[in-house]
Amino acid sequence: MINFKTIQNNMKNISLILIIISFVLTLTSCSASSKSATDSKSKSPSSAGLAPNMDKSESNTSSTSNSSNDSNSNISPGYKMTQTTHKIIQTGRINMETTTFDETLSKVQNYVNSIGGYIQSSSIQGKGITADNSTSNRQGTLTFRIPQNKYPEFFTSVKSYGSITFQENIGEDVTEQYFDTEARVKSLITQEERILDILKKSDKLSDVIELEKHLSDIRYQIESLTGTLKKWDNLVNFSTITLQIQEVKEITKVAPEKSNGLLQRISYALTNSIKQLGIFLQAIIVFLFTILPFILVFIIIALITFTIIKKYNKIKNNRINNLNNNLSYNPKDNKNSEDK
Repeated sequence: MINFKTIQNNMKNISLILIIISFVLTLTSCSASSKSATDSKSKSPSSAGLAPNMDKSESNTSSTSNSSNDSNSNISPGYKMTQTTHKIIQTGRINMETTTFDETLSKVQNYVNSIGGYIQSSSIQGKGITADNSTSNRQGTLTFRIPQNKYPEFFTSVKSYGSITFQENIGEDVTEQYFDTEARVKSLITQEERILDILKKSDKLSDVIELEKHLSDIRYQIESLTGTLKKWDNLVNFSTITLQIQEVKEITKVAPEKSNGLLQRISYALTNSIKQLGIFLQAIIVFLFTILPFILVFIIIALITFTIIKKYNKIKNNRINNLNNNLSYNPKDNKNSEDK
């Protein structure tokens, strides 16, 4: 007699085995696909191990972008291209003191020209030492554009032209924005080519007008984004450095550190204190001579006021005395004296 319960249990076991087999096959196929994707990615030109220096990486970038123009004809605006080089905008600021303003200014300008840079803007305030031997310390602010590969060298070389009091270096990474914008430009160029092909085949006037309107909008976007890319290229290739040169009679001394020794630190503190005391006394003397005319005018006004008040009080007292004398006069006494 057939045992249906046993058959039912066997069917459940077979179903369970089939489920396990299908799960194992799924895992195998997934691992195989991920491995093939990894292999294909490792063979791509963008990850083939680019050279670390800037020149080689830029040449690889141009060759890679030229060879992949056809394959990337359907790039969407949100597509991120493979980033082969870093686009970093370097901006620096240096403050300098010097006792020879003209010489320092000339040396810095000659050095910038020698490394392929140029002056973007400059301004100079003050007159320096004038004919009457009076001084008005000058201050110059110059903005240079330096080739990117000479940017670190500039900070080192400029130290020989004066005393550096402040130094700042800021780097802005625009790599992601740059390549995103570049991908958008390529996508828009592809759209432009397609619209031109459709425009050649279109016969209806309404379609032609609509296509030309859309084409004009695309070309405007291409020009705008291309201008942004050129601006970034210029800022990346030529770093910006602002140099402020301050003319001084004496270079500001730097306070010695603990490693310089106790005696040197005491000597510096004592010298600095005496110098500050002298400056303070000079400031007081200058202040006193500044307010001296006002003090003289105040003294004169005070003397005049005091004299007027004194005379007024004297006249007032005389009147009071006369009034008292008149009140104290007795007519009966005078009459008795006459009778006698």
